[in-house]
Amino acid sequence: MNVIKIEPGYTPQLASVEEITVRALSEALGGGIEVWNMDPCGRFMAVCRANGAEQGLPVNCRIPYLGCILYGTVCVLRRDYNQLGAGVQESDLSRIEGLYQPLKEEMSA
Repeated sequence: MNVIKIEPGYTPQLASVEEITVRALSEALGGGIEVWNMDPCGRFMAVCRANGAEQGLPVNCRIPYLGCILYGTVCVLRRDYNQLGAGVQESDLSRIEGLYQPLKEEMSA
């Protein structure tokens, strides 16, 4: 399955994961996770480390719909109400462009 991986300061990329579970995403992101809707319709969701700012992770992006700032690596999934999330397709890279705003490290100070 594919997810969209957004590293702080880098362009979003497709990344392959074996499965989309809380455990797999926690291991990939290095700890407990938070899940955020990226748009009012809930089509896409962002998964990141829980309490990233308090853990000193680098600032990554802002979700304008919610006004929240995410830290560290972010994985984007399609919303699936029957499980944690569903994989994405290459065409989803352009679909998420307006759903987040990349931020620079100086924003976290």
